Amino acid sequence: MKVTCKVIQDLLPLYVDGVCSPDTAALVEEHLKDCAPCQEAYHALKEAPSPSPAHDTTLPKKETKIVEGFKQVRRTLRKKWVKIAALAVAATLVVTIGLAFFANTYRIVPKAEEILQGVSVEDGLLTVNLETPFFLSPMTLLTPSTTQAPGGGESILLITTSYTPSDWINNWFHVTVGQHTGPEGGSPWDLTYTLTEEAWNDKFGEEAAQAKAQLRANGFTEDEIKFFGRSVEQELPHGDIQKVYYYDVASPRVWDSNEDAQQALAEHGTLLWTAEDGVVYQP
Repeated sequence: MKVTCKVIQDLLPLYVDGVCSPDTAALVEEHLKDCAPCQEAYHALKEAPSPSPAHDTTLPKKETKIVEGFKQVRRTLRKKWVKIAALAVAATLVVTIGLAFFANTYRIVPKAEEILQGVSVEDGLLTVNLETPFFLSPMTLLTPSTTQAPGGGESILLITTSYTPSDWINNWFHVTVGQHTGPEGGSPWDLTYTLTEEAWNDKFGEEAAQAKAQLRANGFTEDEIKFFGRSVEQELPHGDIQKVYYYDVASPRVWDSNEDAQQALAEHGTLLWTAEDGVVYQP
């Protein structure tokens, strides 16, 4: 039986898509050799753009809706994941910045018994020996620094040392935490302070005199010279020191009353030296 053009044209979509059997393909090809109308239909079908699933009119309406539904779900999930990723990045930044701020600003003050190794005085110079694996930030405060005089008007030297979590982490990565570089472990520190005006003048007098002379040569008045600080003064800010404390609070301050001062020193201060008794701290 001769195959008609209508049959061949019905088979052409299967032939173009390559889904027909070898026998059917052979039949179509044999017919196309001598049939110009079927050749034209074949070329038109082959050159036509393939319709997308969303607009494929050959799909049933139900399947088209399913495809559109899947696409909508995918778009929704993509938007949610973008939001989740943005929130995760923002949260990470907030936590990282917060931790960095904390690590660089929060100050840890070790207790006296943890780091103090010795206290000595010679020729009015107080030397405090420390041992610690951390990079410390020493700070001193002479009180009173106002007319309010803690301790009944005595000049008191407060010594405090501190470090931050960032210092600890830095030392850890440099393999210094726990190293025994001193007799008790850690790095040795020697802090020296003048206790009397005589010792102050011996240590800083010549330097202060030269600084004042330079300021005068530059045309500064005596009031202006005084304004530039204690480094050019040939005297202790409050006269001879009467007591020295190691203070385990990061920010010592001038207290509101003598009672507040005495209470704070009793709670947070370790007495190292007094003008009356000499060195009183023995580690």
